[in-house]
Amino acid sequence: MDYGAGLEIHTAHGKPVTLMGRAGSNPAPRAIEKMNLSELSARYDVPLKVLRKLRVVQNNLLKYVKFYNVGFDFSNVKYVSGFDISFISNNVGVVAGITLDNDFNIVEKTVLKIRVSFPYVPSFLAFREAPHILRVLKKMSIKPDLIFVDGHGMAHPVFLGLASFVGVVTKIPTIGVAKNILVGVYEAPMNVGEYKPIFYKNRIVGFVLKTGKKYRPIFISPGNLVSTVDALNLTIRWIKDKNKLPEPLRLAHIVSKEYAHILNH
Repeated sequence: MDYGAGLEIHTAHGKPVTLMGRAGSNPAPRAIEKMNLSELSARYDVPLKVLRKLRVVQNNLLKYVKFYNVGFDFSNVKYVSGFDISFISNNVGVVAGITLDNDFNIVEKTVLKIRVSFPYVPSFLAFREAPHILRVLKKMSIKPDLIFVDGHGMAHPVFLGLASFVGVVTKIPTIGVAKNILVGVYEAPMNVGEYKPIFYKNRIVGFVLKTGKKYRPIFISPGNLVSTVDALNLTIRWIKDKNKLPEPLRLAHIVSKEYAHILNH
């Protein structure tokens, strides 16, 4: 149901919308989507053999990803967590994990200063950030029913971004919400609340959603144990007061920025 034309979506307001399955006109930047591993190695100064090994890891993990709901009732979600990392320097940062209840109350906040060993390389973000998100999650006393991360899931060169990595390891339904596209093409939504599918390799891998007049659209894709439709509807469900991001992720971003600013001064 996630792929091809005629996809019917029930929005957060219950109104069904059918997508005609037409690829959009806005492509991901060529420098990211079309780069092979040799080009990424040269540009980001990471040994090619390392990137090859990590790509094998991603492809192996892909076997365990489920881009569909395995029976979880998302209407009964009790706790939702968001994770964001703000960097003070290239290798020092702050991870914030925020958990909310159904009424958008903060029930837990965990912050951790981190030192990363792997550099930023497009499509390999999980190897830089996932271990630290998992460290914070392990420290939290409340296990979330759903996780939002600042990154991509299915909308990734090998369909396994940061959100998928976290979702596979934790076995918790996970959604990626990113501020920039990594792969694929889409039609830009023009009106607030409007969304369009992201197409990559003849598949719908997520949605681009415009959440406010003053905001650039956000890019939503399933990480694990959710469908593309789940990812869209749950993101809409957890956006509060016309903000840009789902509330757990928005608050995690604010907290990580605040702590990073404090540590940097």
